Amino acid sequence: MKTPVRTRLLSALLSLVMLVSLLPVSVFAAEPEAGTWTKVELADITADDTVAITMTKGDSTWVLPNNGDAKAAAKAITGTVSGNTLTTSEKDLFGWKVVKGADSFQLVSAATGKYLYSTSSNNGIRQGTGENRDWVVDTESGYLKNVALSRYVGVYNNQDWRSYTSVHANIAGQTLGFWKLSTVPARESGIVTDLTTLQNGDKVVVFNPANKKALSSVYNGFYNTGVDVELTGGKLTGYTNAELWTVNRTESGAYTFSTADGKKLSMDEKYSSTPLDKANVDWELSAAATADCFYIKNVGRGSYLEWYAEKNNWSSYGTIGSNEALFAQQLYLVADTQEPGQPGQPEDPSAPLKNGDQVVIYNPANLKALSSEYSGFYNKGTDVTLTGGKLAGFTEADIWTVGVNDDGSYTFSTADGKKLSMDEKYSSTPLDKAHTAWTLEQAATEGCYYIKNVGRSSYLEWYAEKNNWSAFGTIGSNEALFAQAFFKIQKSGIVTSVSDGDQVVVFNPANGKALSTEYTGFYNKGTDVTLANGKLSGYTKADIWTVGVNADGSYTFSTADGKKLSMDEKYSSTPLDKAHTGWSILPAATENCVYIQNVGRSSYLEWYAEKNNWSAFGTIGSNEALFAQQLYLVGDEMDQPAGSLPQEGAQVVLFNQNA
Repeated sequence: MKTPVRTRLLSALLSLVMLVSLLPVSVFAAEPEAGTWTKVELADITADDTVAITMTKGDSTWVLPNNGDAKAAAKAITGTVSGNTLTTSEKDLFGWKVVKGADSFQLVSAATGKYLYSTSSNNGIRQGTGENRDWVVDTESGYLKNVALSRYVGVYNNQDWRSYTSVHANIAGQTLGFWKLSTVPARESGIVTDLTTLQNGDKVVVFNPANKKALSSVYNGFYNTGVDVELTGGKLTGYTNAELWTVNRTESGAYTFSTADGKKLSMDEKYSSTPLDKANVDWELSAAATADCFYIKNVGRGSYLEWYAEKNNWSSYGTIGSNEALFAQQLYLVADTQEPGQPGQPEDPSAPLKNGDQVVIYNPANLKALSSEYSGFYNKGTDVTLTGGKLAGFTEADIWTVGVNDDGSYTFSTADGKKLSMDEKYSSTPLDKAHTAWTLEQAATEGCYYIKNVGRSSYLEWYAEKNNWSAFGTIGSNEALFAQAFFKIQKSGIVTSVSDGDQVVVFNPANGKALSTEYTGFYNKGTDVTLANGKLSGYTKADIWTVGVNADGSYTFSTADGKKLSMDEKYSSTPLDKAHTGWSILPAATENCVYIQNVGRSSYLEWYAEKNNWSAFGTIGSNEALFAQQLYLVGDEMDQPAGSLPQEGAQVVLFNQNA
């Protein structure tokens, strides 16, 4: 007997459903984040805005994608318009940056850095480095118009983006639109009452509200310590970075709680403690009898997380005991958008260092740095000076790399990875002996810390009487010898963003010319520089600019005596302290480069190769490489720029260049 077609079809469909249901969740790629855009006028678009560009006809709105190339016209992809809001299937596929010139503008893909340009063909809308990249909005038609070719842009037959020498019938009746990417509303810190609101990567504080104790990643023996916290007006205070756990949901629906360095809260195959990274890392969350609380149950062991008040630490137990309140925990979401200093922001004044920081440890009272070199059994002291917040005189041997241990203690390592330590006896601090962990305590001297060896309970001291570094079991009568300070080293290198107070060299990599604070007539000189292995050489102190950040987000570049790079009301030169001192820093088409645009004049800083000086121009000209500049951060390394005096101990050759 033949099986009816309908039955066979149903059978096949059921088989497919069963197959899909058996596939792991990870087989399916995550949905791209949709984009929400708000209507905006071209005149109101700033350099920081990300915008979508559309053409609309009737009920159809096409959005210009930003991932095109020089080979084919951009495809027409539809979006959805509701009032002044545009919704796209993806956010990152449609974002453009508008780079405004004096009389036109350019469109740069926010995803690839490529320019929108046109060829002389009707289907010649392209993305890349083509020359015809200047655009205007035609005042008569309202269409996007290419300046060089006088071509009008529209969407052809719901197919692709094209450009015609007139508002051709193929694109007639369409309306141009600009849309600004809407910011996602900031998530606020607060108590989690609905587990569905938790997202992978969220940071939470786990605490017991009945006893006001937070679960710390620091241990007292085998058990997690409890940190005193206070919940007032929905805001939690008192916790530190050590109480922040990163939440992730597994495919099975369980949760993991991870420390800053990725180690997971767990249980081992036996014992009631909750160590890190043992056999059972998955936890199940369920609603507790206490309102807005959860029971946190280890999946592998079937034990519930408990604030063990009697023992004053965190533990676990196989059942919800008679005192339910010990097992009823709350989760406090710490939003990434929270500003430092606001209630609920983790504060740890005793932990000023981060993993990977490079520091000089020095005694301010005697201006002696802790060296990794030894005189006999004891660390040498290097003479340093502190002027205007800058430390000088230290060498490579005085730079220590910070490590952060699971318990919050620190290590201090040399360039070859050896750790400052103490041995089982003696007061010296050799390398790589038994006790390498150190803690920090706030010192009586402002801005200083006591550095205490964990295993030996001894404090690092500048032993002035012996002229070396040592350690002692108590803070002696001369507190200043034990009060140490840290100077964080800022490394030199190419950067694409800068902060207030940074010192930088601005240079044109295509021509190897740095922007000097010295002038030839009205124009800045160019200094020959070379970039090799990430290090810039050839610049002098006259080529170093100090960055300032204005309230509107623009930047200033100042000389050593505080005069600012600027433009006057006219001319293309960039003198000091004239009318327009604000500059924008924009991503350039050339990798790792930026365009530096004067805010008041909308002109771009250019190495004017033809004239052999620096100047400014209203648009990114046909030779983009002249406008693509690099920023070299001048750090705290001991090597000085060319033109400085030699340091003590340097080997030099004296010669007469005219002999």
